Amino acid sequence: MSQLNIQANSEKFQFLSKEGEMGRLINSIDWSKTAVGIPDNWPQSLRSTINIILESHFPMCIAWGTEFIQFYNDSYKSILGANKHPALGICFKETFAEIWDIISPMLYGVMNGKSVGLNEFMLPLNRNGYTEECYFTFSYSPIRDESGKVGGVLITIIEITEQVISRKKIEENEQRLKLAIQTTNLGTWEYSYDNDELIWSEECRNIYGLPKETKINLQVFRDYIYPEDREYVQQEIQKSKNPDSAGIYDIIYRIVQYGNNSIRWIRAQGKVFFTQEKIPGKFIGTVLDITENKNALLALENSEQRLNIAIDAAELGTWELDLVTKKIEYSKRYLEILGYHESEHPEHKEILKRIYPPDISVREQAMKDAYTTGILNMEIRLLGPIEKSIIWIKCKGKVL
Repeated sequence: MSQLNIQANSEKFQFLSKEGEMGRLINSIDWSKTAVGIPDNWPQSLRSTINIILESHFPMCIAWGTEFIQFYNDSYKSILGANKHPALGICFKETFAEIWDIISPMLYGVMNGKSVGLNEFMLPLNRNGYTEECYFTFSYSPIRDESGKVGGVLITIIEITEQVISRKKIEENEQRLKLAIQTTNLGTWEYSYDNDELIWSEECRNIYGLPKETKINLQVFRDYIYPEDREYVQQEIQKSKNPDSAGIYDIIYRIVQYGNNSIRWIRAQGKVFFTQEKIPGKFIGTVLDITENKNALLALENSEQRLNIAIDAAELGTWELDLVTKKIEYSKRYLEILGYHESEHPEHKEILKRIYPPDISVREQAMKDAYTTGILNMEIRLLGPIEKSIIWIKCKGKVL
């Protein structure tokens, strides 16, 4: 970007503030080489407005004349960034070429006496070596001379890029959370300790089966906890209120649904937020109906218990072989059948060495068939722990 030659000038303009970098810079420029000419010929309205912006703590700029020559204060430098400062005495079009199509209609409108004010206005600026979305709240106002004619534009501008981007991220996260809640049937709740107010989302009410008109409070919450789980839930809530626990709350318990008295399993997760005095302030969390998963898990546990009873009753040995790592796990009874002590942990290759030689081919064929059909079914002989003894075993299994 082309810039004006800045030279030292011992003469100080009496109508300018001498404080700040921009005040000194204005005084040092050879204005005779610019479109606005020497300061002696500047109108009083320009001189007065320059004083105003130099003494202001808000970012302010003057775009003077039909070429919109720039004057600005120290606070305005952050708007320009590393690429555009200094822009003193340079026309707006040269400094802001990348957004000239956007801002020029506004500037010309102000020169015709029409003020402009915009909030959270996005401008794609290249001010630090790359183009970035920048957000501003600003005002363009006409600067009138003694005759009432508009001589330039007074720009008061505040950058709010960080605030807008932060808010947008929060909004995006809230949308993601809302989508997650909708797709997972997740209920949400919030309790305020200061006013004893409990708020449930619609899905939270649905999980408990409560009508919309039911007023929610802690007593309602307690009433629908399965009686045998109430003490446990209360204990976990008390733990979460302890600052040393970091406020974490994550439990599984049962509720009795309103209306049909059906028992549902739910998982509640939340966090207590403490005040500076480490007093509980808010308790926020989620609740999810996990009844189907819990019932399936209980059914599996019951099935495994019954299977273990049947295996024990039949004195069957069980094993599990990882076909990739060749790691094998045996039950206590399996080791007994093969003549090992329960403290021994033979490797798979050790057991294979005990296959009675004429039955090695039988075992190999059975394994090939298992890879094809998924079912293992074979009878083979093993060399027993006592010399010349032979053990007959029948193996059944399934490839998973």
